[in-house]
Amino acid sequence: EAMFENVTLPKRYDNIVLSGTHTHGAPGEYHHALAGSPIGGRFCEPYYEVLAEGISQSIIRAHRDLQPGHVYFSQGEVDGAGANRSMPAYLMNPAQERAKYPSETDKTMTLLSLVTAKGPIAEVNWFAVHPTSMTYYNKLVSGDNKGYASMVIEAEQKTTYHRPDDFVALFAQTNCGDVTPNLNLNNTGPGKTDTESTQIIGQRQAAVASQLMKQRNEKVTGPI
Repeated sequence: EAMFENVTLPKRYDNIVLSGTHTHGAPGEYHHALAGSPIGGRFCEPYYEVLAEGISQSIIRAHRDLQPGHVYFSQGEVDGAGANRSMPAYLMNPAQERAKYPSETDKTMTLLSLVTAKGPIAEVNWFAVHPTSMTYYNKLVSGDNKGYASMVIEAEQKTTYHRPDDFVALFAQTNCGDVTPNLNLNNTGPGKTDTESTQIIGQRQAAVASQLMKQRNEKVTGPI
């Protein structure tokens, strides 16, 4: 609550949207519920506070930066960025159910582009693939393939990470379920190393996102 002192925010929170993503390359045990859970672990308050502060400040800055603009909706297909890691289980689905879909994984990428009179200011991207390109041998903090995709797009948009009007690229998660980026299905691939695999899967997401941004297929209308 102290974070919101001296900040005038709307009484209702209808205009606040939280969309989840995750990475397997992050410090563990930062969730209160884990402290007393059967899996054990200790609550890491400093890391928790960094997350809470970052989320809160993003809301405050967005509210202060309200300006006229448009939101555009686009969708496309991403090939070679994920594989079904549980094909025997998937094939247990009835044939008529599987026939509804063109692939054993969801390859659809959805993107919202936020554009003002000055041009694009942000994108929010949703695609189903786990951020496990760094595999379970990795011991370093990493945003994984989605973090890399974000970095690629922000580099294209000349993001400096210092200006208040810097472009922001958000790569969020959809129904990632059994979709793995480790295309060899043995905790490796498609690259020769973890880092190379992260770059490849991240780049494949970024390439489609970049194209969708340019297309701006459908203007979103109505109140938000």
